[in-house]
Amino acid sequence: MLLEEELELLEELILEEELELLEELLLEEELELLLLEEELELLEELLLEELELLEVEPRTLQLLTLRFPLEVPWKPTEVEPPAFRLPFQLMLLAVTVLPEDE
Repeated sequence: MLLEEELELLEELILEEELELLEELLLEEELELLLLEEELELLEELLLEELELLEVEPRTLQLLTLRFPLEVPWKPTEVEPPAFRLPFQLMLLAVTVLPEDE
């Protein structure tokens, strides 16, 4: 009879200890969950702020659109002939060619 009572007491003690450990673990997990929820909220706020920064007003979009002519000229119109180049060529030679030794 005494042994049975001791066994019951031991079982109760073990169960109480296990229950305490489980409660501690549960509290730790709840804390972790709270921290993760806070992190998620912060990340959502940051994302919303970044999205607000990326939004562009319609006026800005209109300024950014490129306008091209409907018809692209494939053949150029008449062009003027190049200017007389001899004075330019003589000046270029005077500057770039070393004088000959006499």
